[in-house]
Amino acid sequence: MKGGKMKEDNTRYNMKEIAERIKRRREEMQMSYQALAEKVNISKSTLQRYETGYIKNLPVDKFEDIAKALQVDPAYLMGWDEEKPISPRMQKVISRIPVFSTPISAGDGEWLSEGTEYEWANFENVPNNTDFALKVKGDSMSPIYNDGDVVFVRQGTFIESGDVGVFRLNGEGYLKMLKGSNLVSLNPKYEPVTIKESDNYYPAGKVVGKQERQV
Repeated sequence: MKGGKMKEDNTRYNMKEIAERIKRRREEMQMSYQALAEKVNISKSTLQRYETGYIKNLPVDKFEDIAKALQVDPAYLMGWDEEKPISPRMQKVISRIPVFSTPISAGDGEWLSEGTEYEWANFENVPNNTDFALKVKGDSMSPIYNDGDVVFVRQGTFIESGDVGVFRLNGEGYLKMLKGSNLVSLNPKYEPVTIKESDNYYPAGKVVGKQERQV
């Protein structure tokens, strides 16, 4: 993943869940500590400390290297993508879902109204119960969600604090992480957007997966 850097504090991600997913995925692939450690250029003991949660902060570059070695999207290890990783041996499944023509902003807000036009498009291995898709515009959610990526969204699902979702606030659409009464970016150069009682606020759906930008 390219782009901005993730602020490394535990308000942004759950290190315990990341550690559990790293271990579970490594064991699914029947990969030893030593084999994974060599792939990401760290010591076996360091990897063990990551998996046990002894090390509380995982550097972004190493996190991305581990995700690549385990053949999963970083969002899966973060616990934001509910779908299990897809084995390369599995047959590709094509789904046709609506894609809104107006990109969702991973920045300072982009108009997203109920009347926004959409078109139908085919995607491979779409997460179950995906209702629609949106293109990402901007870099506020880098390095997980980058400009040009497509995010898959599920409506009617409760969005908890710590989840990434699509939100409409005073007529503007945002791709953000919900943290209490704030919409938070992963890129630390962006300030949180505070939701006030007087605001016109609507959680449009939870992000359950993505497709990287096609180069």
